[in-house]
Amino acid sequence: MQSVTRHALGRSIDELRESATESDDALVSHFEDISLYPESTMPTAALAATGAAALHFGSDPSGARVGTRVAARRAEQIYLGMYQLAALPPGEPFVLEMDSAGLRSQGTGHNPRAVNAQTWLDAYWWARATRNGTARETLDAVDPALLTQGSRNDAAMLGLVEALQARDRKDPQWAEMLSACVSQVNTPTISTKEEARLLQLDLFGVLATIGNEPDDQGNFTEQLTDALTDHRAYWGASEERSGNPRGFFSLPLFGLCAMAFDEGMTIDVDSDYLPVELIQNPPWMFELG
Repeated sequence: MQSVTRHALGRSIDELRESATESDDALVSHFEDISLYPESTMPTAALAATGAAALHFGSDPSGARVGTRVAARRAEQIYLGMYQLAALPPGEPFVLEMDSAGLRSQGTGHNPRAVNAQTWLDAYWWARATRNGTARETLDAVDPALLTQGSRNDAAMLGLVEALQARDRKDPQWAEMLSACVSQVNTPTISTKEEARLLQLDLFGVLATIGNEPDDQGNFTEQLTDALTDHRAYWGASEERSGNPRGFFSLPLFGLCAMAFDEGMTIDVDSDYLPVELIQNPPWMFELG
């Protein structure tokens, strides 16, 4: 069993839990805005929801507590809802699934702030992590060309979207598509080169080793260990970064590990960056009340 320790977060467990509760309350208080003004509020709410979940994972890295699971489910629901509304004509009524209830809202039509390569990937990682089939179907139906309309994207991340969609539809060319866009990590458009090298490049290696060939398990464990080590290197590089909730866990690796586990692989790396109790319990979201 490999092990990758988490960087020092610079906050006590009590401080993290207090911040998580405050973030939860702030997000819930904006549900009415999401209902009435989804075009302007959903992109911000999606980022806030992931931030709130990250704070929970800061004090509960395995995802054992109900509050952590509710926050993670809420993030997935907001990302899914954002893409569901973007697929509808502006003003068309729609009921979003939010927590354990419905939230009336309306279609937004295409919204570049909501529909781009980065939001698609974040939504996809949450869909994988929560095992939400509806979310995956919604995302797989998105034309990648829409992700470029009115928005700037890293070419490598757009290529990763296309490779993931191809893999989901069992296109045998998906691995070639993945390999073809790896070199584009070196020329990011909106990310820094450090982000691309430490947070993006490893995702290609981890994804490429998810399979059932004899060497896949060992290669997957090696790639995952490298990815977690690079995640720590990036987020632990400075005091400012170390306190940023985005680095308290790795959403992309959470999603990829859930994918790998669901396809029969084992997670042989112990790290507080990975909510192992959620990865190894596929129905966790559906067990919530």
